[in-house]
Amino acid sequence: MLSIAFSPRFKPPEQPKPKPTPQQPIESFKAEEIDANVEQLTSTYVLYGQTTIANPYELISKLKSIKGVREVYNPNYSKPEQNKLAFFCDILLESDSNIESILKNIEKKGILSNAEAYVKAMLKLPAEITLHSVDANKTKEFKFDKPFVIGVVSLATKPGDQLKVNLYLQLQGDALVKGSAKAYETKNLSATPRFYSQDVNAAIASLEPKFVIAEQFSYNGFDLNVLESELNGLDDVNNASLSLQLREYFYVSVPLQADENTEELKNDLNAAIRSIENINNVEFERPADSNILKIKIFFKSSEHKNYAYLKDAIASVLSEKGIEHNIENVDAFISATLSLREALQGEEAGKLSDSIKQLLSSYGIEASIAQPAKLTIETIMDPDKNIEIPLKENVDATLLAGHSVGETVNVKVNFMLVREEVSYIEAMEPALLG
Repeated sequence: MLSIAFSPRFKPPEQPKPKPTPQQPIESFKAEEIDANVEQLTSTYVLYGQTTIANPYELISKLKSIKGVREVYNPNYSKPEQNKLAFFCDILLESDSNIESILKNIEKKGILSNAEAYVKAMLKLPAEITLHSVDANKTKEFKFDKPFVIGVVSLATKPGDQLKVNLYLQLQGDALVKGSAKAYETKNLSATPRFYSQDVNAAIASLEPKFVIAEQFSYNGFDLNVLESELNGLDDVNNASLSLQLREYFYVSVPLQADENTEELKNDLNAAIRSIENINNVEFERPADSNILKIKIFFKSSEHKNYAYLKDAIASVLSEKGIEHNIENVDAFISATLSLREALQGEEAGKLSDSIKQLLSSYGIEASIAQPAKLTIETIMDPDKNIEIPLKENVDATLLAGHSVGETVNVKVNFMLVREEVSYIEAMEPALLG
């Protein structure tokens, strides 16, 4: 027997209850995406799974044999799925039982496959709702005597959560048919992650012995190993590790003569370029009112050396044919981690940062040099509810190289809240955001 303790402050208005007559038909109604508050979770769950056992009593017996299951009732089958019967039932657990372990045992013993469970909860609904007839095109305003209903919610739902639910019920006249109201969670507003970004001034608690680089640039085909070797040769750099990702295509521009047969040129170029190793596809583009033919070359970009090879190979083929051309750089993204001999800060960090930027610039890379850090931020503001959320630990941050421990910096803090708790947070100096 389910016992729900209602708040003594809740006193629903006294209203005369309409008495149905035999002549009044029973009608089915629904209300979708209505607000609901979880008042209390019960020990009863709705169990779902697939089975080949067509005898519900056999299934009930097997389920009741599992330790922790107190009672099984309301068995039901629905449409077959994947040559198996879809089985539903309600199960009541012992007070010290855990639904997750029950589900594992059900799967382990082969009673049901793809077993899932949902918990039944006491939900508080709005006192008045608009109902839509299931069978007819009409609506009806309905007031609950007591706006509470047992609903089916996800296992992650907690007491106090704000939900959206679909409600189904039956009315006979204006009277609610006893036991017909059922609600099903469609969305948990309280458990929905909320993302925010805020400007914060914070003190630097610590700096890591590491510089990081992440930049987009126009790659001309230099040897990445040579750059990595030069970075490793800088004072205070213990180890430099680089990664380069190239876009899967680049362009070659060919000027056209006024009387030139474009289609003939395209066929000639297509055959010649496709014969080169590591090319995946060739496309031609000619902007309106332009005398430039753009050749879009798709290549195996997973190896950066392929681009340098293709530049030389394409230049050789086109030069042999006497075709004037310009091979454009390929868009690229470089990431680098430089482990330092110690956690440099202040002027020392700034000098090393300048040396790295100067070296990268000689390769055509204009980069910002960043340093991971920890910041002391005691609270963060929930702007929707206008409350401060305490932070238990220092916040990971990425700062421009050259700061010192104890210095106050302005950062952009990105964070995610779930049920008024911070589930993710990081900070970055605005200058690094581009």
